[in-house]
Amino acid sequence: MERIPAGLYTYFAVESLQPEIPRWTAYLSPTYWGVLFFLLSTFPLLRIPEIALAQTASGFRQRCRQLIRPLGIPGFFPMLLFGCWLQAANGFTQSPQHQFQIYTLGLSMFVSLGRDGMTRVGQWALGTTTGRLIDRLGARKVVAVSLLIVSAGSLCYGNAEPETWWWIYLAAAAWIFWIGVNIGISDTLLAVAPVEERTSCFALYFTASTLSLALTTLLGGYLLDLFRQAEFPYERCSFLAGWAMRVAAVPLFLWATWKIKSR
Repeated sequence: MERIPAGLYTYFAVESLQPEIPRWTAYLSPTYWGVLFFLLSTFPLLRIPEIALAQTASGFRQRCRQLIRPLGIPGFFPMLLFGCWLQAANGFTQSPQHQFQIYTLGLSMFVSLGRDGMTRVGQWALGTTTGRLIDRLGARKVVAVSLLIVSAGSLCYGNAEPETWWWIYLAAAAWIFWIGVNIGISDTLLAVAPVEERTSCFALYFTASTLSLALTTLLGGYLLDLFRQAEFPYERCSFLAGWAMRVAAVPLFLWATWKIKSR
């Protein structure tokens, strides 16, 4: 939610610049404010009491073994594959999506912020309801349905044209259902991991999946530059690939969790 006012501040800062002033200077102030808030956020963390666990490793090798130990937990490795696959789908489409809405659709920052705001407000509104729904129906059903809806967002981007730019708002509506995916994944990880290994499981899952996101984002940006020079419609092809990868993530998740009961 905090990104909405920050984004609006950046938008008005950019729009208020004189023509002779470089546009990048408008981003300095929000960047400085962001760094300041990051630094201030460490003070509440310092007041949280440290909980020393008996199984905490001290040596480097022991820590490495502790980090990879969740791979031996039944059901965790398939979940790890699912997480890396899903983040790869997100990474491949990230750069093309950003470039597409600026250079192909010609959208202003204000329109893009409106799209982001719509998604975040929707997720905030559905958060509690989604949690109760997972408690009643289980994470498998909620994640599967949510992923199918989320995947439609890429098709909405693929249908967008400068005259029908509003398709991106339909994508934003579909992406509201990321809330079901995210809560469902957390619930599943809690169900998979023994109490004494939960920290290690979460650490390994998010480290590996975030690394997958980072690498595929770089690869997606490289391919975007490569095919743009060849005048190949890479953006729309990447949207179709992103849709297919997210749809394929549904049976992958169902396979990964078929023996797992929700917490």
